Amino acid sequence: MYLLLGNAYQGIENYAKALSTYNTALEYFPEDISLNLSLAKVYYKTELFDKAIDNYKKVLENDANNTESLLGLARSYLKKGVPYKSRAYFEEYFTKNEKQDIDALYDFALVHFLSNNMDKSLSYALEVKKVRNDADVNFLISKIYRSQRKYTEAHSAIDIALLLAPDREDIYLTKMLWLAYNTKTAPAAEILVNQYLTKNPNSHLALVIKFTALVMQDKDKEAVDVIKKLENGVRVDNYITAKASIKLINQNTNKYTSFLTITIHEGRNREIRKMFFPNAIHIADRFHVVKAFNDAITSIRTRIIKQE
Repeated sequence: MYLLLGNAYQGIENYAKALSTYNTALEYFPEDISLNLSLAKVYYKTELFDKAIDNYKKVLENDANNTESLLGLARSYLKKGVPYKSRAYFEEYFTKNEKQDIDALYDFALVHFLSNNMDKSLSYALEVKKVRNDADVNFLISKIYRSQRKYTEAHSAIDIALLLAPDREDIYLTKMLWLAYNTKTAPAAEILVNQYLTKNPNSHLALVIKFTALVMQDKDKEAVDVIKKLENGVRVDNYITAKASIKLINQNTNKYTSFLTITIHEGRNREIRKMFFPNAIHIADRFHVVKAFNDAITSIRTRIIKQE
């Protein structure tokens, strides 16, 4: 009775009631396989992955060949970002599961991608594509190819992903960033990102991509020598900064990019940024460009997963 009631609550996505019902039942039947398995599934759906793992393991203590628990453990560790543990449970799952499971194989390809095992990841992803030729699979294949520096194949695969899911922000923004990082395609990236910004003016990631595209291009603008001015002190936030020591290390092949070292004698909030770019809205360096991109893509991917 408890199991049926809990399953009913789970079916209508009333997970709080389902958890309460399963946990009450387990007070009387702590080793029950069906109860522990159902409870683990709800924990997984509510992103309580540690608790899901505990209950999946309880099932395996009483049924070592329970493939649902093996798959649940593999996916829980994948969600937690522990690919080596996820891979081990996937391997055991495929050994004991006789039926073809394309969705699990896709996840297995993703695990190998996260483990930087690109050859195996590509092999499994291409196998999945024979049966499930959707945007997720092609997007994963594109990222694998790019990791292997097969840029033509990568762009071809991401174009297919966009054709299959034209509204996927994570795919579209990834393509724009790839274009922005190439001097030959940076102008195209700038056009695309400007179009995107007309509809999404507050997109921090799009602004970062635009910054990247602009840096990669040789714009017809003269560089301004600010070193002498900065050394004597400049006005920032209604005060004059102390004198600074600035040294030009080298100038990049792109004549509008230089590498400097600066020594200051005070530590005001974001002083260097304000000294060099007093009117800037966004300032980015290579590390923060990549970090902002990854954070934004993760946020979009998480939102899409929750909607499915």
